[in-house]
Amino acid sequence: MLNLSVDRVGAMLRFGAVAGLVLAVSACSTFKKEDPSGGQECPQVKIDRNTAKLTVFRDGPGRDLTDVVYTAEIADYNGDCTFEKTKDKQTVNMRMKVLFAITKGPAETSATNKLEYFVAIPSFYPSPAAKQVMPMEFKYPDGNISTMMVRDEEVRLTLPLKDTKTKDMPVYVGFQLTQDQLNYNRRQNSR
Repeated sequence: MLNLSVDRVGAMLRFGAVAGLVLAVSACSTFKKEDPSGGQECPQVKIDRNTAKLTVFRDGPGRDLTDVVYTAEIADYNGDCTFEKTKDKQTVNMRMKVLFAITKGPAETSATNKLEYFVAIPSFYPSPAAKQVMPMEFKYPDGNISTMMVRDEEVRLTLPLKDTKTKDMPVYVGFQLTQDQLNYNRRQNSR
């Protein structure tokens, strides 16, 4: 006759439950697909403060507030990424939309205007794919509204990850500035 105490029965039940859980977890990992990211996160998006703002002045030597056609600032961006892995390559596919705050200046004479911004990946330099310049047209709102938020179309990037980790390939977003505009931003940032 089998004689077990209540403590031994409880211990056996707990052992059986733990063993069953271990088997269930190991069975799940057998059917689990490999993570194509390899544990990596999306590349980090950076905005350099020298290219985060754009001030457009009317033609001529004036550079005070009355000479401003418009100002623009990168207000935000959103996006995501997915990883793909085949037997001969691994890529990260990024989708991103950039949000701009645009303010009409006193020197603006048109109902529309345009700007250019870039998306750059320095780790791909000197390849032409290291930097892409995107033009964007915008229309000012009717009435007395001087500042508006404009979100551009989606930007898509496909980045090869052969021997590179996403942490080693930051993505930069900024305005495509002339040398005068860049110098103006640097002076403003040094104040």
